[in-house]
Amino acid sequence: MIVAMQDSASEDQIQLVIDQLVQMGFEVHRSTGALKTVLGGVGARSDFDTREVEMLPGVQEVHRITSPYRLAGRNFRPEGTVVKFANGIEIGGKKIVVMAGPCSVESREQLFTVTELIAKAGARVVNTREPQLTGNGAFYISGEIPRLTKYEVGLPGHLRRSDDGQSWEPDPLLMDERFLAVNVKDKGLVVFSACSHAGIVNVMRHARETFPGVKLYAAMGGFHLAGPTEAAIPDTVRDLAEFGLDLIIPAHCTGWRALNALERAFGEKVVVPSAVGKRFGL
Repeated sequence: MIVAMQDSASEDQIQLVIDQLVQMGFEVHRSTGALKTVLGGVGARSDFDTREVEMLPGVQEVHRITSPYRLAGRNFRPEGTVVKFANGIEIGGKKIVVMAGPCSVESREQLFTVTELIAKAGARVVNTREPQLTGNGAFYISGEIPRLTKYEVGLPGHLRRSDDGQSWEPDPLLMDERFLAVNVKDKGLVVFSACSHAGIVNVMRHARETFPGVKLYAAMGGFHLAGPTEAAIPDTVRDLAEFGLDLIIPAHCTGWRALNALERAFGEKVVVPSAVGKRFGL
């Protein structure tokens, strides 16, 4: 259900509607724009009577929504979503933003040539090793992750194009890898480690150093412990114990041997494998 409040609706009237939606069994999400407040109700039965809400003071209109992705739709957030970074960049605003990783170019020469051309065309090019904040400071994107453990050696056999543009050279450490972290209220720090080419233990130690005194609650990502990196499984499982994680969520490239070792060490209540389409609620 989507409830659009009148422009003149007071906080007391908005709270009254929220209370009514909760009483009806909805989980309520509030979006307040410059002029209007919109309330999204998710999770109740489908046979409710919208008149129970329409009659309340301050309500402009009520829509019954049965389509998926209610909270991301224009009915709930008509003004659109803008993600703001601490360096002033906005995604979803009026300017076009392109986020490019190492697979977006085929050579170093191409990288620098394209960068020069788009800069001349008026684009603002951001290439940084420093950590960034996004989502009004809610999400932390790390800088380069220190490689400290002896057993986390990156991706053996990985190559990159050499400066001459013709030959290849070893690049096992993939120093451009980052992690994303968010501090969840009443839980602690949730760390998303991507493919963990830096090593999940290196990632978690860097997160602990970056956020001293904050509980490490969960680690989620591909731990890259399959194939040539399987030798690191015993050391990784041993050292993950030092973080006291409530949740370990291994994904795609973790490998079945590592998953089995993690479940034996921490139990099924802590180790919850990820999969395409799986949803986690904290």
